Amino acid sequence: MADRLAVLERRAQLVDELSQELDDTNRGLIALHTELEATRAAEARLAAIVAASDDAMISVSAAHVVQTWNPGAERLFGHTEHHIRGQSIDTIVPGAAFAAYRAVVEQIHAHGHADSYQSRWLCADGSEIDVAVTVSPMRDTDGALIGFTTAARNITHQLAAQAELAAARADREVMTERDRIARDLHDMVIQRVFGAGLALQSLTARITTPTPPPGSTR
Repeated sequence: MADRLAVLERRAQLVDELSQELDDTNRGLIALHTELEATRAAEARLAAIVAASDDAMISVSAAHVVQTWNPGAERLFGHTEHHIRGQSIDTIVPGAAFAAYRAVVEQIHAHGHADSYQSRWLCADGSEIDVAVTVSPMRDTDGALIGFTTAARNITHQLAAQAELAAARADREVMTERDRIARDLHDMVIQRVFGAGLALQSLTARITTPTPPPGSTR
């Protein structure tokens, strides 16, 4: 009888242990599910931001092949995602612009980051557009570099406004210099007229003063 009670007690203890382990597992699964849902929500928010952005937001592989292309990029450059995905980034970054892009990529390889820069990229209709470009590294969970995210913002109007402001400042400086020269010339003319007037008065005085006859005294 005692042996049977001992077996029952061990079985009850085992059941309690299994029940506790099951509860711990359930709590772990609930926490994992909550974390996954939070991650999915964050990814959804990020995807919504990318989709709604007016800036071009592009991801490329380490070999510079376009992988994702947001609506902002389509509006800015005129290429659809279906057309541009799988092509090299030099489709929109030709010649010297691609050399500048590669230099930024090399800077990321060397230092882990790169500064933003200005460039001229190519649109689908053959026109070029001024953009401010930011390139950032994409890494996997082990930290290995797997590609780059590239954001491009249209700064055509900004540069045009800066050029107009610079031209206005230059015009103002020219007008200021003209005014200075005019004042200097005006002052110079007045000085010369005044000097000529003094000389004329002196000459007139000598002409109007009678010359005494020779040998006379006054």
